[in-house]
Amino acid sequence: MARSPVDILQVQTLPWSLGLGEARHDVQVRTLSHDPVTGARSDLLRYPAGWNRQTAEHLTVDEEFYVLDGTLEINGFRYRPDNYAYLPAGFERRHAASEEGAVVLTFFSGAPKARPGRGTPDLSRWVGRIDPYVTIWSPDPQGLAVEAELKAGARVKLLREDPVTKAQTFLVGFVAVWRDERQLEAATDLEAYLLGGDCTLAGRGVMRQGAYACRPRGTRFGPQGSLTPTVMLVRSAAGPYRVVEHGRTTVDLDVSAKSPGGPNNQPTADNPAW
Repeated sequence: MARSPVDILQVQTLPWSLGLGEARHDVQVRTLSHDPVTGARSDLLRYPAGWNRQTAEHLTVDEEFYVLDGTLEINGFRYRPDNYAYLPAGFERRHAASEEGAVVLTFFSGAPKARPGRGTPDLSRWVGRIDPYVTIWSPDPQGLAVEAELKAGARVKLLREDPVTKAQTFLVGFVAVWRDERQLEAATDLEAYLLGGDCTLAGRGVMRQGAYACRPRGTRFGPQGSLTPTVMLVRSAAGPYRVVEHGRTTVDLDVSAKSPGGPNNQPTADNPAW
């Protein structure tokens, strides 16, 4: 990952721009991070009501997404808020639409380009649709190095582990008044998006709902914690989730602290998290 570190980015402070190349020329975009070498990118995409693709097509790169608001339909799958999917490069979208519009957290493995018809997808990497809230989240997820998070009261829902690279995407939820006092270093490239609650990062400020962080390998972060229940999506890019501890420090859970960008970052009806 050649992306620059992003400490705390409140997405509601970003302007919407129109179009994402030939693949999504008719949607609005908020760019969260971008790799200038590979073209990989992380975005919020806002599909307008009535958006429709009647002609079959595929993308030349992987598309991973999590619906934040509205609905999106692809090949008869109806994705509602908090639904997740992973569509590998070459996966055919016979039909795609958004009747009411949608806001979708989206990760592309490279610069997205659309091609007609079906490609040659590796379907072992396909995740059709996951609704993470229909089952109890695991207190002991196999294959995820989150022991310290579990000790802090977390529950985890694994959404995906790539069969080739072992990259992982998961949701982690903490109960109120949680603390992780570790000073950490990302041992693989990591991204995080705050879906609910807030998270105080010692010496840096407060991540509120809709905050994004990009932590390339070697980036230091923590300690962290919150007075409120917290849910975040975490993904690793080039291997399994892994962090290295560099000591521990008490974190002051000062949720009144300002988050970067000013006091208007707290989501409201007029200023939603997306």
